Amino acid sequence: MSLFDWFANRRKAEPTQQVQPERDVSDGLWTKCDACGVLTYTKDLRANQMVCLECNHHCGFLAVNALSSSLMRAPGSR
Repeated sequence: MSLFDWFANRRKAEPTQQVQPERDVSDGLWTKCDACGVLTYTKDLRANQMVCLECNHHCGFLAVNALSSSLMRAPGSR
C-alpha cells in the first residue's frame, strides 16, 4: 500500500459533515415580495404600509396586524 492509497482510504473512512437543511420557517426579519421577489426588511415594509419599495406591490396584510395597529393608536385619534 502506497502513501497515496493510505490517505485515500483514510479520507473515505472519515464521516462526511452533515449539511443542515434549509429552514422552512423564516423568523420574520425579512419578507419576500410575491410580485418581484425582492427581500425587504420587514420593519421597512411595515413603515411603508406593506407596499413593496421596488415594485409598489401591495403585500398581504393580516387581520391580526390590522387589529394590532388600530389598538396601538392613541385614544381619541383618528
